[in-house]
Amino acid sequence: MNLALRETRLLDRLLSLPTEDANTQRTRHAELLVRASDAEARGLTLQEFAQELRENFHAASESQQVCSG
Repeated sequence: MNLALRETRLLDRLLSLPTEDANTQRTRHAELLVRASDAEARGLTLQEFAQELRENFHAASESQQVCSG
């Protein structure tokens, strides 16, 4: 999973987006890495992981829940 993320330069691509500050993007990147590691540990395929991300797209992340609540 880490190889795929390095190859796609995900963090660099997130940081190039103009809508959020760099700290927020770094936090989202870290959250994605945790979710990817969890999916890998559960034996999910990349397709299953992508589906899980789509299904939970609008759900608040853990950091968003902490900040709001």
